[in-house]
Amino acid sequence: METLLWVVGIHLLELVGLGCYILIRKSNRLENVVMQQQQYIDSINIITGELNMALGEINDRFWVEGDEEMQTTFQKIKELQSILSEITVK
Repeated sequence: METLLWVVGIHLLELVGLGCYILIRKSNRLENVVMQQQQYIDSINIITGELNMALGEINDRFWVEGDEEMQTTFQKIKELQSILSEITVK
């Protein structure tokens, strides 16, 4: 009977160890996915910032000498950019 308890105890420890190993591997994979997604979000934020600066420069030029159709199109682009900025800031 004592031998049976030792065998069961050892196998339970093996199962717990295996479970911990599997959970650690899964956790590491998820951390890698999160890091990749964060890098993607950071790159989108950088692109959005550069786009804001570029639109600001273009804005000055178009409002001075642009026609009405160009101004309307540019205004729509600016609205889309502001929506994108709101999403990426959050």
